[in-house]
Amino acid sequence: MILRDDGATWDLGYPRAIEVEPGVVLTHYWMNLAEPGSGDGGGVRHIASTRFRP
Repeated sequence: MILRDDGATWDLGYPRAIEVEPGVVLTHYWMNLAEPGSGDGGGVRHIASTRFRP
């Protein structure tokens, strides 16, 4: 399952997921966003999260 496709590279890390309510999952991870002119490393590395229903 792809949660996001806007990262600068394939490298992201340390995902953790928890069911926050029945049928809803919240996943946290670190990533770099693809930003214009930022080169191969992307923008600033940061903690992000995605909430979804699998």
